[in-house]
Amino acid sequence: MNMGNLLDSFGRSNSKISYDAFPFNSNSFYSSSPKRVDFQSDCEFYILVLRKFGRDNYCHFPDDIVRHIMSFVMLRQSFTYSYDFDENGILYYLGTSQLKMPYVHPETLNLVKIQPQKFYCGTPQQAFSHNKPTEQNWLEKPVPNSYMEIEFLEHSVMPTAYTIRHGYPLKGHAIRNWRFEAKKSQDDLDWIILNHHKNDTKLQGLDMSDTATFFIPDHLGVYFKIFRIYQDGLTESNSCYLMISGFEIYGHLLYDHKHHIAF
Repeated sequence: MNMGNLLDSFGRSNSKISYDAFPFNSNSFYSSSPKRVDFQSDCEFYILVLRKFGRDNYCHFPDDIVRHIMSFVMLRQSFTYSYDFDENGILYYLGTSQLKMPYVHPETLNLVKIQPQKFYCGTPQQAFSHNKPTEQNWLEKPVPNSYMEIEFLEHSVMPTAYTIRHGYPLKGHAIRNWRFEAKKSQDDLDWIILNHHKNDTKLQGLDMSDTATFFIPDHLGVYFKIFRIYQDGLTESNSCYLMISGFEIYGHLLYDHKHHIAF
């Protein structure tokens, strides 16, 4: 029976909706990396039924599944890139408390966690800030394979693009070789490579007003909590300095299970 016929059959019935009647695959809801197409399809069908037949039918669904469905369909949001460091990004949205207040760094709101925690010049927060910094920003030591990491504490993100800002006030030291990577949790041992840049000159490295945006293939369809910029080669100046003074990310934002709305 297709979804339309299933809805019609429920519409002709005066009985309560049975949870067992739905074409539901529980694995898609409990997976740590929900695939967008199947997951969204299941969720949207459920919410259509719940809206059509009313709140009384919630009692026939496990509470955690209902919360997950409602959270996904009603609280998931998408953020589309317009221009570098626009007001459409996820970090800007979080840092303004959903566009309700002036921007502050999301870490001060306990929404993200930044690694490493010490920089030679500037602060770790500047590396992942939406706002343009007032001072140069780089890691403590110019060592090979340096990285900057951000973890979303209450959300997961299916990324579509990210923007970075150069971290040096003069020309030089622009990043050229790096991987933009992600993983679903701190328990994951392996990072997923979203972009691999080799001798990429898009970020010119003129000064701290210089920015560049990179788009991510949308075929993965996976939500991640942790992202990092991992420098796996030399900079424009043949050094290992990782100089980044700004970051923004775009895509689909999903509230985590424990933060789902209650009914």
